[in-house]
Amino acid sequence: MIIQNSIATNPDFRGNNFVARIVEWAEQYARENNKSYIRMDTIGENRWLIEHYQKCGFEYLGYFKLDSIEGLPDHYALADVCLFERTLF
Repeated sequence: MIIQNSIATNPDFRGNNFVARIVEWAEQYARENNKSYIRMDTIGENRWLIEHYQKCGFEYLGYFKLDSIEGLPDHYALADVCLFERTLF
């Protein structure tokens, strides 16, 4: 499993398909390391972002509260997290 979280793009660079490029890299890395899926998350209900990740081939799994935020920024404790998964094989 490969986990990506907190992809952010500077507004001056939006429209350059950086998310798609990151996903392509993650997929290549996952395949080279015999991983069967990639997971991503985002905080809050951002319909545009949810649809964008779905267009990148991710299945939207729903909203969740994380059981543990160890190693994550504090704002993860306060919000629901949208989880996504892309199966590779």
